[in-house]
Amino acid sequence: MDKALTLASEIDERGGKVPMILDSLGDLHLLRGNFDEAKGYLERAVNLAKENGNKWYACQALRTLGRCHL
Repeated sequence: MDKALTLASEIDERGGKVPMILDSLGDLHLLRGNFDEAKGYLERAVNLAKENGNKWYACQALRTLGRCHL
């Protein structure tokens, strides 16, 4: 996933796929118990998705972020 984020960021740092990758990375860190890292990735995903006007990806990342807070 880190490699996917690197490649997607090289192509287009603000691209539509980047929030989806950040959400997946955040979810993986959440499952590993790395809550601070997960929160960072998920907040980036939400902000980037909102900037791009992509409500679907923003909602997905917010859902994962909610699980992180629980």
